[in-house]
Amino acid sequence: MIRATLASLVVCGCAVTYPCFAQEMSPDLKREVTAVRENVARSLAALSKYKWTEHTQVLVKGKVHSTRDMSCRYDSEGKVQKTPIGPVKEDKTPDTMSKRPANRKKADMADYVERSITLVHSYLPPKPDQLQFLLEHGYASVGQAGQGMSEIRFKRYLMDGDSLVYTYDSVSKALRRIDIKSNLGSEKDPVTMAAEFESLPGGVNHLSKAKLNAPAKKVEVNTQNSDYEKISN
Repeated sequence: MIRATLASLVVCGCAVTYPCFAQEMSPDLKREVTAVRENVARSLAALSKYKWTEHTQVLVKGKVHSTRDMSCRYDSEGKVQKTPIGPVKEDKTPDTMSKRPANRKKADMADYVERSITLVHSYLPPKPDQLQFLLEHGYASVGQAGQGMSEIRFKRYLMDGDSLVYTYDSVSKALRRIDIKSNLGSEKDPVTMAAEFESLPGGVNHLSKAKLNAPAKKVEVNTQNSDYEKISN
């Protein structure tokens, strides 16, 4: 199966060019973004001592297209390493160069699904350094949320035109939800994502589940993380 990478988004014209300038910012905004960023960084560091299971289900036109289960853990470089759980089935995705229209259509859909899954992981979990970068370049603002919750809005996180709304606990600064608007290479192919976060014992915050909707091709990607377990030394 063709696996798209973040680099493919750049090739598709989705690279972000940020202006380099310094600007004054609200002390309240700086305080809130810094607090959320630090909470995210602490949780990511703590998660390096855990392993967990990631379950991904893809729906196309409301029908199950594929499912996959992965055992996940961070490596020494801070990258998530994933190992398939259960028997590995060989991917028999048709060749995109096939002369048969049906085969090309299936191959195109397989590629689209992989790009959708890649997009989810490009935004989630959030990257502390990117949050700081957006703050310093004027792409963060304070929003309004419900009782006991606060909200920060970001734009141009990954590409021009995207937006993210971070909803977090006003006291602990732990993330509770992220709502994302983005696209798969074109404004004519918009996607929305909704991610929910939970806390493990000890206050370690983690991504619990995420849902991507790509209405142009009626694709839905559901990801759920569970069975967190500390790794024995």
